[in-house]
Amino acid sequence: TVRNMAITETQVRDKLKDGAMLAVDLIAESKLAASKGEARRKIEEGAFNFGPDRTKVTDVKATVAVTDGLVIRLGRKILRIK
Repeated sequence: TVRNMAITETQVRDKLKDGAMLAVDLIAESKLAASKGEARRKIEEGAFNFGPDRTKVTDVKATVAVTDGLVIRLGRKILRIK
């Protein structure tokens, strides 16, 4: 089952640096993973991607540019930032 969730950019704004944040922090803040440790494992497994072209992230230190309408995916879970 695919769940679509929505969070606002203001919920992650405190952690943004130049409009981007660490992928691990984004996953944990959006509650796609229960913890940062789980988020790291999912990234290493290749379960995380984002954007319309589904850019795959495999580096736990990678940053993601957070914009309005950004779609992030962790396995079957899908989230759109509004």
